[in-house]
Amino acid sequence: MKKKNVILVLILVILPVVYFILNRDVETNTTVPKGHFAIKNLEQIDRIFISENKTKKYALLHKDPQNVWRVNNNWVVNESRMRILLETIRDIEVNYEVEKSAREQILPQIAANGVKTMIYRGDKLIKSYFIGTPTSNMMGTYILEEGSSTPMVVHIPGMNGFVSSRYFTDSVEWRNKNIFNIPREGIKQVDVNWPGNPTFRFIIKNTAAAPQLMDANGTILSEINELKLKAYLNLFMVYENNNLACEGYHKDFEPSKADSIAKSEPFFSITVTQKNGQIDQLKLFRKPIQVNTYEATDEEGGLLEYEIDKYWGVLNDESLIMEIQDLIFAKILKKKTDFN
Repeated sequence: MKKKNVILVLILVILPVVYFILNRDVETNTTVPKGHFAIKNLEQIDRIFISENKTKKYALLHKDPQNVWRVNNNWVVNESRMRILLETIRDIEVNYEVEKSAREQILPQIAANGVKTMIYRGDKLIKSYFIGTPTSNMMGTYILEEGSSTPMVVHIPGMNGFVSSRYFTDSVEWRNKNIFNIPREGIKQVDVNWPGNPTFRFIIKNTAAAPQLMDANGTILSEINELKLKAYLNLFMVYENNNLACEGYHKDFEPSKADSIAKSEPFFSITVTQKNGQIDQLKLFRKPIQVNTYEATDEEGGLLEYEIDKYWGVLNDESLIMEIQDLIFAKILKKKTDFN
């Protein structure tokens, strides 16, 4: 064999070996497949139960009859956070088994602080495991399959970090921040009320071929701009950069404070009745100046009593107080004369 051919053969033999050495996971010593915990077909998942042994908190994520994910049989789930969790469930890979010498330390940690995750298709349990803490280098996450005594470390290929933060039980954190998401054709009526200024009140009826504007007494107003009415009704649907979403929820409020806010008089309220019978009412309340208020004075330097760019909000008389930005909601804070 010619020298050139010998060199070519050696290169063809050596290259795969070098590639394997450079790309192998030196820590991998697991006897289970890398995809042991992964569920590739996400469509089969319709229920995920996440619970903490330490706090006894839990989050039940499930699809309702309309195929919408909800948390604890109540709120619509934040789509972004749900997508991240499902992608994690799909892409998670076993990196290596925990060495026997370290298991006595890791197992109690998972038992005490682990987050149990049970994934279902209907009533059938597909996967059940405990998500533990991140590894010391923060590049992996401890995991233990239910019924096993062998903890492992999992990761997502190509991701630098850990996945434990994606499994959480706080139902408020799972909640979608969109307050309304209703197409115009699904709205039956919108009732806008200004308790301190009754003459501002108006009602939009959306049951005829064209929407109608009425005053507080139910009298249909004729001198109106129909395009403005339709544009207003379109604001209640989430699309592109349009959404009526709160900034967040005040979970840290004492019940007495939340109750006091909810029972005070709102400066604005809006009630949206859908054609399917669902009714949602949002009340907005003035927010007193806080220590961290960005703009606490008026143009003359006088101290303001209330914030001008943020409000407190209450949906359907819930005890959970929302943070509302004027920048987002100013577009629905309309008066009767705005539709002339």
